[in-house]
Amino acid sequence: MSILGLAITLVVLFCVTATSRMPADYYLDLPSVLIVVFGSAGSVLLAYGAQVGVALKAAFSRRAGPEELRIGAAVFEKWKTYALAWGLVRMIVAWIAVFAGPGTFGASTRPHALLLGLGASLITPLWGVIFA
Repeated sequence: MSILGLAITLVVLFCVTATSRMPADYYLDLPSVLIVVFGSAGSVLLAYGAQVGVALKAAFSRRAGPEELRIGAAVFEKWKTYALAWGLVRMIVAWIAVFAGPGTFGASTRPHALLLGLGASLITPLWGVIFA
């Protein structure tokens, strides 16, 4: 069902994008997706180690015992938490770069660029929510 939920979420995101007259590439920020996916995957591997393999086997196998299902549920529940956390970490790092001041960290001195940076910083938490 989670794959169906992800598909529905992506369809709704597409419909909102199409009706708001915003370009789809505003939402499709590859670094944001990579930070959420690989950051949370790395955190789960650090937290659970070899149990991640058991969880993946339980998720995609028709024959999984109660212990494997319990481990899988715990791993994926934690993965959800880490996806949200990595989205927020990226947003905070982007805000630090934006608010540090004009000209620092490569920040632009133009107000328009400041607003674009703030908008772009909110994309990563969006992907964190989508993957959670």
